[in-house]
Amino acid sequence: MDIHPYTGQYDVSGFTCGDEPHHADLNDFLKTDALRYAATSMSQTYIAVANDDVVGYVTLLNDAIWLNTDEKSELLRAEVPPAQTVPALKVGRLARHKDCKVPFVGSALMRFAFDMLLDISEKAGCRLLSVDAIPSAVAFYEKLGFIRNLHFNHAGKKRETTSMRFDAFSPLRPAWTTQMPLMRPVAASDEQAERTRRSGAG
Repeated sequence: MDIHPYTGQYDVSGFTCGDEPHHADLNDFLKTDALRYAATSMSQTYIAVANDDVVGYVTLLNDAIWLNTDEKSELLRAEVPPAQTVPALKVGRLARHKDCKVPFVGSALMRFAFDMLLDISEKAGCRLLSVDAIPSAVAFYEKLGFIRNLHFNHAGKKRETTSMRFDAFSPLRPAWTTQMPLMRPVAASDEQAERTRRSGAG
């Protein structure tokens, strides 16, 4: 499985991550909005591809997380300078094709997001992964080590999602951040070479 920046190079018209009402937004975003958001620098979408089929995708954008007093104390103990908000990379959307037989697609895409955060942090401040999890996905993110944001700006509003965060620089990193293969986007030239090889041309 490879991960590519989504530029419209694959047919995603048949992509579906499920038939529940909350899946409709995930399905429609990839088909109708992902390229427009990328073109206007609002977010970037990356697709997971196996055997020339799109088996999942993740959409990333910048974020800032508000913390309450207790939450700030946790970062202060890690010698993080006090700040009103903490810079983050947000997982705006994460989806796996409902018929996909490839294991750990979601975890691989999250590892990709984690690696992207590490790359960004070398050039600009970025410490947390953040997500607004739909109800059916909260357990998945909790298993990865995400915790719920408690500040009123995140938790005090009437909302259908749960605001969560993961400290990418915590000394206690879970296995998915260290044991899974590094995930980097495939360069366009490498992608074209691979598709040519698979087609038998050249």
